[in-house]
Amino acid sequence: MNNTYQIEKGVPIPQEAHHKYLDRYWNKMDLGDSILLPINEIKHLMQSLKLSLKGEHYGLYKTRKEGNWYRLWKIKERGRKDEKELSEATLRTYGYMRGKVE
Repeated sequence: MNNTYQIEKGVPIPQEAHHKYLDRYWNKMDLGDSILLPINEIKHLMQSLKLSLKGEHYGLYKTRKEGNWYRLWKIKERGRKDEKELSEATLRTYGYMRGKVE
């Protein structure tokens, strides 16, 4: 039995599924841009960001429900939890939840 195998060069490596998802939406967005998607698409996009950016996905986006769809805004490219830059409104919300409202 004579098996001949051929080594091929230049065959593109397939992307991971989450990279394809980022290319479809996130990588085309500039800071401040938003996109309106059904909930399952928004969930896939958020999961793709978590998988792709690992510990640097904190605070990248903001979402809000609009009817049966969700809008996602791109806030920043990367962010770590230890660099929290919380807005005044977020700090007030945390204070309210902890019973420390002025």
